[in-house]
Amino acid sequence: MRVDRHLYPAIKQYEEMLAQLETATSSAEQVIKVLLARDAIQNSLQKVESLPISLLLHLTDLDRRLREQQAIITGVSDYPHWRNSLQPPDSSWWWHFSTSRPRWWQRLDWFWNGLTLVFLTISVSLIADAVPRFLSGGLDTISVLAVIIPSLLTLLTSGALTPIGRAARNYLFQKLAKSYWSLLTMAIALILLCLLILAHNSFPHIAVYFHARGKEQYLAGKLEESKANYQKAIALNPSYAEAHYHLGLLYEDLQQFPKAQTEYQLAVQQDVSATLLTRLKAYNNWGRLLILQKKYTQAIAPLLEGKNALDEEQVTTNRDFQQVKYALLKNLGWAQLELKHYSEAKSLLKEAIDLHSKKAPSYCLLAQVFEGQSQTKEALGNWSKCIAYADGNSPDEYLWKSIAQEKLEKERKP
Repeated sequence: MRVDRHLYPAIKQYEEMLAQLETATSSAEQVIKVLLARDAIQNSLQKVESLPISLLLHLTDLDRRLREQQAIITGVSDYPHWRNSLQPPDSSWWWHFSTSRPRWWQRLDWFWNGLTLVFLTISVSLIADAVPRFLSGGLDTISVLAVIIPSLLTLLTSGALTPIGRAARNYLFQKLAKSYWSLLTMAIALILLCLLILAHNSFPHIAVYFHARGKEQYLAGKLEESKANYQKAIALNPSYAEAHYHLGLLYEDLQQFPKAQTEYQLAVQQDVSATLLTRLKAYNNWGRLLILQKKYTQAIAPLLEGKNALDEEQVTTNRDFQQVKYALLKNLGWAQLELKHYSEAKSLLKEAIDLHSKKAPSYCLLAQVFEGQSQTKEALGNWSKCIAYADGNSPDEYLWKSIAQEKLEKERKP
């Protein structure tokens, strides 16, 4: 194996110059001597076809020691000027040590990258929580955008965490100095996290929007679309009592009574968010469903809860509260009638009549109470009023009106 005769002396001189540079009293003259010595080795290497392993290992170790002196080399003020004068190729790495000192934020790149990872982890968990909420009840434009936009931002912010993130960051930051990349990525991750937290805290307000859409579609007869929006409102705000109540009404229309009952129960449990009127209506409808299922004893509890929660001051001034109080009294009377507690039923139904004297259901039920007590005359009088005030809009009234007509016709026959 032929080795250039100048290579061994060049390596020896390189080693001697390097040893002098490693002393505490190294100077600019020693710096340029060691760099030129390394140049001489490089010139000799270009004439060598192959290098003995031992020599290669020795040279590698010397180069390692030279790199360790980077701070001393770049600390010489003339170092950039030497490089400009000699114009060394890029392969002469010893002439291309960076002379710039890392700024304080560059020295904290490890910290910025750690914070980025923490912020992205929290962001991903928030997105994972939001996705099923927005997708509940089906897809629409708002839901799709609410899922895609934060997901894309998180992907772009991921930076070094994924190949796609790295490619996106390199493209977006290509005009910025790399010294800012870690800090800027952390800042974007923090902003994204803050936006996601703000969006998460806005879920109750977004739920109001979907609830309003559901009510509009319900009034338009679009029950499936209405149900999807109610479900989305509840997914975004599980304690949204009004959405639970209106979803219960919709399930009643769909003849899905167990689901309706569940929604009414959920509505009355939301003490914080529920308006009193909504809770009272939910108590009433829950009790009424139990009566229709012939669970009369169970029906009394929610109806009584609603009656006890009434605000009598609002009853005297607010028509909606008057209506719900009437319904609670009427249904309580109905349950007591079915249990054959005639005295309690009579008292409750008469109280309901005092509140609304031109509503048929209380008269229809009171007629049945009098029949149970064998007071035929009083029963017929209430059957007459049952017919007079019945509008037939509800199945109950339609049935009771038919019974009333049969009773009165029977009485007229000689």
